[in-house]
Amino acid sequence: MNNKEEFYNWVRLTGFATLIPFVLLSGPIGGYLVGLFLAEKFHLSRNAVLICLAIGSLASFLQTIKIIRTMLKLDKKSK
Repeated sequence: MNNKEEFYNWVRLTGFATLIPFVLLSGPIGGYLVGLFLAEKFHLSRNAVLICLAIGSLASFLQTIKIIRTMLKLDKKSK
């Protein structure tokens, strides 16, 4: 493998690695905001906020696992 391909692979892996913290933060924040909106709009209890927060956290955790799997596939492919 030449240096140019190795460099591009390194850039891809670095991009995926820097994406992980944003994904982990955006899920719970988005879930909280959606929960607040639903609680205000439909006059629900505050439990709706907690449920949406949990769903957002779970979604960001699952997406992080997908990103890590993609990173591992890229790393194996480069070797």
